[in-house]
Amino acid sequence: MKSILQQIKFAELICEIYTNRENTDSFSVGYVLSIDNDYAIFQLYDPDGLFDGFRVMTIESIYTLKTNTDYWYKLQKKMVEVELSKDLSYNDNLLINFLNYEQ
Repeated sequence: MKSILQQIKFAELICEIYTNRENTDSFSVGYVLSIDNDYAIFQLYDPDGLFDGFRVMTIESIYTLKTNTDYWYKLQKKMVEVELSKDLSYNDNLLINFLNYEQ
């Protein structure tokens, strides 16, 4: 699993992280930030593509990782849209920035 995490980190891919073998519909999604022999740190995103914090997991607790899934592609698109909206912060008035952005 460590080598797979390293490959995903090197490629800077978002991955689906599965830790619950009984409920395969439950997973986290994020970037691999750091790995050592026992732990991995992830930067997570929620289903809307918004930053959802960091999580430290034991490598042993991860039973599978997935990339390039349908869910992954949909989330990537949302994350791009969210990232583009960051350009709204070029002055102090967010509402004016938003109205100008939409023109």
